[in-house]
Amino acid sequence: MSPLKYILSVTPKSLLSLATGSVSRVKFPGALQKKINSKFVSTFHIDLSEAAHRLDDFESIEDLFTRELKPGARKIAGADIVSPADGMLVKSLPIKNGEAIQAKGISYSAEQLVFGDQPSTSMFDPAWFQTVYLAPHNYHRVHSPVEGRLTAIRHIPGKLWPVNEQFVGLIPKLFTTNERMVFDIETKSGGKVYVAMVGALNVGRIATKHCLDLVTNTTSRQVRPSQREIVFSDSKINIQKGEELGVFMLGSTAVVVFDRKTQGVDRLKIVDSAQVVHYGQSLIQ
Repeated sequence: MSPLKYILSVTPKSLLSLATGSVSRVKFPGALQKKINSKFVSTFHIDLSEAAHRLDDFESIEDLFTRELKPGARKIAGADIVSPADGMLVKSLPIKNGEAIQAKGISYSAEQLVFGDQPSTSMFDPAWFQTVYLAPHNYHRVHSPVEGRLTAIRHIPGKLWPVNEQFVGLIPKLFTTNERMVFDIETKSGGKVYVAMVGALNVGRIATKHCLDLVTNTTSRQVRPSQREIVFSDSKINIQKGEELGVFMLGSTAVVVFDRKTQGVDRLKIVDSAQVVHYGQSLIQ
């Protein structure tokens, strides 16, 4: 075991992330907060030109990291499938024998990613997956890659290993080990799309506007860890392509799984070398 892996294996990662999140929500007096914000922007090379608010308007570091964009800052492509987030499109590949590729020589179960340790109660026939990594400088909101109906939101407890390139190649089945929030979307064609927001070290908080009571890695959830939790099911929430699903309080990874009935899945771009993407950008060949 590498020294770094050993150190993090004995570190209380969820508690550390909880503490980091608490610090990021501290609101300092105006002038001091402005200096702190400026330092973060310069340190992480954050581009605020598309942000809906000015630097002076952010009352905490978390406000800055969870910033919204100006209306019209992103054009939603007319393609059947678009990128769910800003970041690096690390993988866009077929799923073979139910396995998605994490890194060279490492794969994980798509079903376990989406449903956790409890098997799916419906037909699950995954055909393709895409992995988008969000770095600290990125816009941190995740959007629907398709138009359809949001049928469930599932919280799956787990650990909070880092999800950067080093750990993706170091921790087997990393994305099915970490805590995540999964959005089930049914398309008009009858296809199923699953958007998994995967938590990470110092990014232990994930929230969604579709259920304000669900926020991961809070103090209460540390005291009383939840089991697999379906927030709602059989809902009638219509989701537009590009509509916001959830938000990372810092940055992490979104993995999207498409089943074989999803319109456009047979025309998705094959990507095995990371490339920059923006939410709303077409991912069709």
